[in-house]
Amino acid sequence: MARKKEIGREKILDAAYNLALKVGLNDLTARSIAAEGDFSTQPIYLEFTNLDELRQAVLDRFVNYLTSDRKYEFDTGNALIDLCMDYIHFCVNHTEFFSSIFVYGKQDTSNVADQMIDIGVKLFYKQYPNTNLTRYEVTKIVAAFWTAVTGVILSMTTQQAMFGFEQIQDMLEQSLKNNIEARGKVLIGENPLFNKSFERKFREYADD
Repeated sequence: MARKKEIGREKILDAAYNLALKVGLNDLTARSIAAEGDFSTQPIYLEFTNLDELRQAVLDRFVNYLTSDRKYEFDTGNALIDLCMDYIHFCVNHTEFFSSIFVYGKQDTSNVADQMIDIGVKLFYKQYPNTNLTRYEVTKIVAAFWTAVTGVILSMTTQQAMFGFEQIQDMLEQSLKNNIEARGKVLIGENPLFNKSFERKFREYADD
């Protein structure tokens, strides 16, 4: 009778995710993950081909958290702004993790960008069910809005500026209002996280 594995994939992923929140993705090593989870390094290489696969699994878990149907930390009356405020709160409290993904990360972040835009579009329609905006316009509004949100996080995590959450809410509400009034006809600017996702989704909805 085969022995039951004591250290499975989920336990390893739990340890790697918890550690990544503290030190970032790039500094994950087999030894540090094993120390975090209180197990040896051997199970890591039995469950994952290499550390890159494990780092990608950690990133996927973050995306699943971000897009999950859950109660947000904030309740502004606008689901999209609630999500973004929750996201800002998460990233400011896990600076190394945010920076390792969005500033100097080496992982493939295309799924992060796609999922962030998709959940944003979903919440936009939930908040504005009777909108006469096209799918293309809504997608562009959401993409530009996420760029603004990322800018706020970068300012705070690099200590270029610090904002209270009432200030952040005011800024996000104004940004969203401006983008809606412009029907998405705004300059999105350069954002390495979203550029490829912008292009793909814009082509997808351009003929709406």
